[in-house]
Amino acid sequence: MTYVGALNLQEFTDKAVVGVQTISGFTEGTPHGKVKR
Repeated sequence: MTYVGALNLQEFTDKAVVGVQTISGFTEGTPHGKVKR
């Protein structure tokens, strides 16, 4: 709750923005492609 500055659950629900990330979105944010060794 500290990320949104909420002191209790009621403030958290008022201030927080919760997003859902799909596996496709997660994969786009990671390094991809063949790594040569």
